[in-house]
Amino acid sequence: MGRYRQSVWKTLREPRYIALLIIAVGLAVGCCLAGVWQIHRYDWKHHSNDSLRSNDHHPPAPVADLLRTDRQLTRALQFRRITATGVFEASKQLLVRNREVNDAPALLVLTPLKTDAGPTLLVVRGWLPLRTAADTTPKVAPPPTGRVSLTARVYPSEPLGRAASLPAGQINRLNVPSIGRLIGQPTYGGYAALISASVDSKLQQLPAPDMSNPTGGAFELQHLAYVGQWFLFAIIALGAPFALARIERLRGIPKVTEIAAPVATTGHH
Repeated sequence: MGRYRQSVWKTLREPRYIALLIIAVGLAVGCCLAGVWQIHRYDWKHHSNDSLRSNDHHPPAPVADLLRTDRQLTRALQFRRITATGVFEASKQLLVRNREVNDAPALLVLTPLKTDAGPTLLVVRGWLPLRTAADTTPKVAPPPTGRVSLTARVYPSEPLGRAASLPAGQINRLNVPSIGRLIGQPTYGGYAALISASVDSKLQQLPAPDMSNPTGGAFELQHLAYVGQWFLFAIIALGAPFALARIERLRGIPKVTEIAAPVATTGHH
């Protein structure tokens, strides 16, 4: 056994195995770095999810305490609830396409609320099933008239998407700055999804967000699985040269029957 081990180490000292060992170490280092990155990803995802869940349970605050007109709402404040009072502006209402509600195509109804505080708050009053082509505009229940007090959940502005040819009064992205320019009014730096109002909006409201993984992307446990996966790959990479050397030496050792046959033949004569 000692001589066998020595032969394996001798094989590993051959130039081709030294090159293979260098490659294996490089792969193992890369896998370990990927595993460490996944640890950081898990830590970030865990804290981000906890923060967003906490936001959803935070008491409502007046809109002017949470939103500003001179800067956009950050992701850190997503799902916070606000209260606002004002008048809905039916003439500036917009429909938002490319949405899904309850796993079905939908249109969001976005109605500006001219708040008592001055700036306009973009409010998603509700949604309706998408049953029309992109070149048509479905009929929507008008917003309540007069002063309305509401509670809503805030969201950050969406990035601008690819320009699309849509009928007047329709958009495909909830990009707050561009909507503000479209309606010609100073708007708060974020939009809000209606939770409740003093007057019925006559629309189906958006369901509450799924808080199982509010940050989105891979679930927290998936990141932990990726950590184990990358470190396992590192072990496999380091062990591969030794396994190959062992297999090569085993193939080079004569079988017992091959050794015994000549001895038996010699003894017979």
